Amino acid sequence: MKPSPFGKTLFLYLFFLSGTSAMIAQQTTDESALKKQEAAVAAAQANVDKYETQLTVADSLISIGNQMITEAKSEMKSAENDRKKIEKEYLASKKGLEKKTASKNKEEAAAAKADLKSLDNQYKQDIKHADLRLKEATKKSADGSKNIEKGKNMKKTAGEGLKKAKAALEAAQAKLDAMKNPSQEKSSAKKKKE
Repeated sequence: MKPSPFGKTLFLYLFFLSGTSAMIAQQTTDESALKKQEAAVAAAQANVDKYETQLTVADSLISIGNQMITEAKSEMKSAENDRKKIEKEYLASKKGLEKKTASKNKEEAAAAKADLKSLDNQYKQDIKHADLRLKEATKKSADGSKNIEKGKNMKKTAGEGLKKAKAALEAAQAKLDAMKNPSQEKSSAKKKKE
């Protein structure tokens, strides 16, 4: 039996249609793989950006810590100098008032005792204030040291993470480039073999 022209046409049409659908399916698969790889590159870039931000924060912590320590040293020195000045003035004033308390004039001696008591109270307040400033400066110095230590640890961790993230980004980008330009990959593979 001889095939009819309609049957031949139908057969060719079905053959052409199946080939076209296979090409379209392959193209769709390639496009989805390409989009997936582009997403992987974007994620790798976001990871690199995250570690670069952490490095910036770490450098900032170290800088702030150094600044805090410098300020604290200055404040400590100022508080210690104020304390010495207060003690010196107190001792000089106390000496004069103690002489007056031994005076034979009872009114002058009573006034000197009251002034001495007032001087002692003022001295205690001034020393307490100077000691408080010294304590705050010491705390500021300790906080600065903690910031430096935290910054160094963060910098170390972020540096290691950044190396890995950059390597992952390069690999993802190379894979994406290979997917976009498959002919270049084949030619570069041939060059490596030679």
